[in-house]
Amino acid sequence: MSNDPSPFSDVSIDCDETARLEEIVACEQAILAHPEVLAAYWRLGLLHLLQGNEAEAQSVWLTAMLRLEADHEAEQLVALQHLLQTEALQQLRRRPDLAEILCHQALEIRSDQPELYVLLGRAVALQGDLDGAIQWWQQAIDMHSSLAEANRVSPSWTESNWTKSTWAEPYRYQSQVWQKLGDYPQAIAAAQQAVNLAPDWQSYYCLGICFGYLQDWQTALPHFQQAVQLHPNCPMLHADLGWAWLCLKQPELAQQHLRVAVQQSNFAATYLAWSPSLPADRIDETIDENQALHIQLLQTLLLPTDEPAAVCQFAAAVQAILQRQAIQTRPAPPSALPASVPAEPTPLFTTTQDWAATQPSDCYQALDPASTIPLLPPHTLDPEVHFSFRFGRAMPLPASFVAQIPAGRVWFAVDQSSTALFTADGHLLGDLSVEFPLLSPGHPDKHPSRHSARFCPLPPVKSVTATVAVLSGLTDNMYFHWMLDVLPRIDLLRRSRMDFEAIDYFLVSHHLPFQQETLQQLGIPAAKLLSLESALHLQATRLIVPSFPGIPAWMPRWACEFLRREFLPNRAAAANGPTCGPTSRKRLYLSRQSTANRRWINEADCWPVLERFGFQSVHLEMLSVAQQAALLAEAEVVLAIHGSGLTNIVFCQPGTKVVELFSPYYVYPCYWLLSNLMQLEYYYLLGSTPLGVFWHQLLYPNPRTEDVWIDPMQLETLLRLAM
Repeated sequence: MSNDPSPFSDVSIDCDETARLEEIVACEQAILAHPEVLAAYWRLGLLHLLQGNEAEAQSVWLTAMLRLEADHEAEQLVALQHLLQTEALQQLRRRPDLAEILCHQALEIRSDQPELYVLLGRAVALQGDLDGAIQWWQQAIDMHSSLAEANRVSPSWTESNWTKSTWAEPYRYQSQVWQKLGDYPQAIAAAQQAVNLAPDWQSYYCLGICFGYLQDWQTALPHFQQAVQLHPNCPMLHADLGWAWLCLKQPELAQQHLRVAVQQSNFAATYLAWSPSLPADRIDETIDENQALHIQLLQTLLLPTDEPAAVCQFAAAVQAILQRQAIQTRPAPPSALPASVPAEPTPLFTTTQDWAATQPSDCYQALDPASTIPLLPPHTLDPEVHFSFRFGRAMPLPASFVAQIPAGRVWFAVDQSSTALFTADGHLLGDLSVEFPLLSPGHPDKHPSRHSARFCPLPPVKSVTATVAVLSGLTDNMYFHWMLDVLPRIDLLRRSRMDFEAIDYFLVSHHLPFQQETLQQLGIPAAKLLSLESALHLQATRLIVPSFPGIPAWMPRWACEFLRREFLPNRAAAANGPTCGPTSRKRLYLSRQSTANRRWINEADCWPVLERFGFQSVHLEMLSVAQQAALLAEAEVVLAIHGSGLTNIVFCQPGTKVVELFSPYYVYPCYWLLSNLMQLEYYYLLGSTPLGVFWHQLLYPNPRTEDVWIDPMQLETLLRLAM
């Protein structure tokens, strides 16, 4: 029986549905012409599997297996397993759910293949199931141990089947995940196993970083040294080794390695040329002192080695750093709860619907049913997508509603980082009470039972005899949250047939130009606006509270369509297609250089790359919301550092390409989500830290404010991939 793979070789099936259906027909015709060629059956079954027809795939493969020759059965099944494994590897980045299915199918043929368990763990991890991934990798580790033991008893299995390097692979993946989860002892144990099997600079570096986070610099030091020895031309490794020497109070050795890091990278010179250009009133006060110290160090390191002043300047800066480090690492005193904290937590209704079941029927009006956001992984140069994008193929969102709460209370934190809604008898309404950090829907760490307002005293309440509609969410002054969390609540009020004349006040921030413009556009009378700042804890005769569109930072498609209807110039066509001709499409770079944080440090170095690709720089803060919407509707490509300007991709045409640049330590997926909702093609690139993890944290203690350094070559590579 022939198993000649031609013309059905190991080529990934990365095509649209029409092409896949055409190949299914070709396979079926090939089987009719040459039923003895099993490769056609294997390929046909795989095509059915990728179409979601698992039963049909099994049927085709069963037909082929009935034709297996006894003398070649193992060889022929290996061919099928190899095809499935190859396709799983190809699907890993775009469809990890399919890669998982393919791995399970391959394991049904032969379950003693450790590399399949490693691949299966990667597929599961990319869907966000990190615990499951760790277990699959552990199974690969255990299987290798069993195979190695069997080989000692009966040498039928050879080292060439599973080298020390591949044996180390599941340990490396485990270490990465545990480090991400902050479980440094587990990460250290796994990385040490990887080093024992196949020493490489990445594993040594991981060990150094983990011990560094644990403040065990004596142990971290030799691991950084090994990493530098194996990869001597990496400035990041020299910088972190220099930091370790600094923490061990060896400033001369610290300076030696930091100087190497500076010489190997042009970061220092670019940063020093860039920082004086920042407007004084735009520098973030929380990092100003760190910035000054960092500049002093970089200036010292760029001076000639034999200059005495450089040594003195460096020593002074080192002393300041060591003092800062001692303050940062000093154990914090035990926190004491205020005496007025209630002995029992505030009672809770997890959902407003639970509360409404105890009230008259007119207290709750259901609007949109629960929905699901389909998700596609982002495009990236990295071998695997960042942990922040690992949510699988879909994300469920709760139903929307409008509630009327007699004698209800609402409270906002002064910085708008937390909000809570209470019933007349003091129950917290869980789905209307949210706070930072904003995690994914259903995340266990954000269960309403853990809301801080249940355990902490609140300021005195202000009572008003009025009907108040609550529109505010979290950080209303941020354009993203305003547009996608706050404004769609007005649409919910409209669709609930609420009589706006019966509403005395709308509780919402309204002092910024974009807030005033959009509220006016949506018909909210300025005379009825109640300042959030003047009513942080308010009780009203009646609260009218629309739900969030989904949950904060996770919104459904209808919220985007609402914004397009209201703010695109041609509202009638906004939901139906392009608003401009193909010749007017623009490639836009959304500049953040006038903002207080998350600026592009080496924008000048990267601008020639952007120019070659035809980008034009725009400053959205100089435009009205309507002008921003019109501009983005004309975009072919939008490129920006992560920030609120990307909110306007909600106005882009389907198929528009979005390229988002991130600091490596602050990756938030909201614009990837928005791209999925609007059917945009999303790419991202992580910035780099040429002077290592710990120097970077000195400069930017708050990851949310980090300025971004982009490798120009990586930027060009990503843009070529995108275009």
